Amino acid sequence: MKRLYLMMTSVNRAYGDEFTSFFRSYSNSAVFTVTGEGTTSREDLALLGLESTSKAVLFTVVGPKIKRQLFRELRRVMHIDAPNNGIAMSIPMKAITIMGIEQLAPQFYDWSNEEDPSEENTDMNEFKYELIVVIANQDSTDEIMTAARAAGARGGTLVPAKGTASAEVRKFFGVNISEGKDMIFIVTKSADRPAIMKAITDKNASGKLMAVSFSLPVDSVAGLFQEDING
Repeated sequence: MKRLYLMMTSVNRAYGDEFTSFFRSYSNSAVFTVTGEGTTSREDLALLGLESTSKAVLFTVVGPKIKRQLFRELRRVMHIDAPNNGIAMSIPMKAITIMGIEQLAPQFYDWSNEEDPSEENTDMNEFKYELIVVIANQDSTDEIMTAARAAGARGGTLVPAKGTASAEVRKFFGVNISEGKDMIFIVTKSADRPAIMKAITDKNASGKLMAVSFSLPVDSVAGLFQEDING
């Protein structure tokens, strides 16, 4: 298969540098890190006397052979399958800009032409897991996650964000998209995805736009579910 993958890994922020070094040592690829937090409700945290768990969310691009090696070593070296250690997933990339890639990231060019006989073409409808990406108003996150959990979600990672829509688009949708937003990443089994997304959509029924969501296919996953598809 000729394909590149976006690997996304969410771990305790205290281990962010350690995981960054791990990815760089195996893939020789740039690693981008943002700070997020767990999605346990603020009310539950207050009840338990706990503070929100800060997360390091890492993104890197890899080829098929490196991807398989990384998932093996994430388990063997980083023990990501241990309880509460985090979650890693790979998402197939459909396209990447080529202009200048041989100078900026030559390994991407090599990986995109890499043949891996152990990989098989997979129909988009055959992926066992999916990543639900939710863009929500910051004051709606707890309510959205409560609905998602009731529909089968096991949790998620929240990353603060800010929209960049034009004034015309904000007026059309009736919401100030440039205000602070939360991006919520929820990994779920594909069978549970429709119910979770419906629960999120239903939160907009009151007429107040609280969130929009979309899903991406997840090729491999380690941590959280203790299972893997292709990794």
